[in-house]
Amino acid sequence: MESLFVALAENDAPSCPTTQLLLNLQEMWMSLVFQTLTSLRLDEYLPKSMPRLWSGNHLNVALPLWQGFTGKDEQAAMQDACGGRLSFQQYLFSDDPAIRQWAKDARDAFNDIRNSPDPILRTYYQNLHFQRRLKAQRSWDDKQLQNLKQYLSTEMTTEVRKSHGGTIDEVGCGKFRFTISKSLGLNLGECAQVSVQLHLTDTEHPHRYARKAEPRDPGGRLAVSLQGRDAFGPFHVWLKTDGICNIKKMNSLVDILEGFSLEESRKFGRRWHVRAQRPCDKSSRMNVYT
Repeated sequence: MESLFVALAENDAPSCPTTQLLLNLQEMWMSLVFQTLTSLRLDEYLPKSMPRLWSGNHLNVALPLWQGFTGKDEQAAMQDACGGRLSFQQYLFSDDPAIRQWAKDARDAFNDIRNSPDPILRTYYQNLHFQRRLKAQRSWDDKQLQNLKQYLSTEMTTEVRKSHGGTIDEVGCGKFRFTISKSLGLNLGECAQVSVQLHLTDTEHPHRYARKAEPRDPGGRLAVSLQGRDAFGPFHVWLKTDGICNIKKMNSLVDILEGFSLEESRKFGRRWHVRAQRPCDKSSRMNVYT
């Protein structure tokens, strides 16, 4: 394969919005000459008598006219124009019908690549979609890590929840739930306010939550303290469980607290993860223990 580069125009660096717009117009012109726009845009901007030899094999998803400005004094404009998913959603729900139509056309044109007859374009779409999913997962992992780290640094107030038909008391830290053992003798009502704190050590914790954790389990280094007030007065206790599945859950929790990504954690043994049962079904989830 070879590449051939041809200079189509020469301009000075943009110094103001007017010169930036000139560059956008020139790129728009060349996009029409080489028919790299979507079939919808070619029909809109090309003369009716012009053959559309490359219609359906577009390279430009959005119109060059909508590109952001790149000058140092125009960073705000560029961020508004290329601000990612949130900004694009604002275009989709804009009060201006022309902007809403452009955003809808740009979205539909990009999604059309998925079913393009060109395998290179389909592969491009699949790779980009995969990268976006990874980025979203990493963003979620970071958010989850920051949320859970709060429980390491300080006591966090939460509510007691009933599970299994109201027979078991639980408290939660994000997606992780901790059982309040009946052997602790606490008398807590549903929605009672308590304080939870996580304790992570370098060696096995004497008050570890997963009491049957083995030396190979990082969950053996994690303890959970609970304090508050019940019918008998104030209390401070260490939560504990003998459940085998809870060992794997605590291993996954320690992975998050120590900065391992979800992809890395899944490669370790004796872990717990939650995933959708079917790719199209986000509401139906299943627990996966390894």
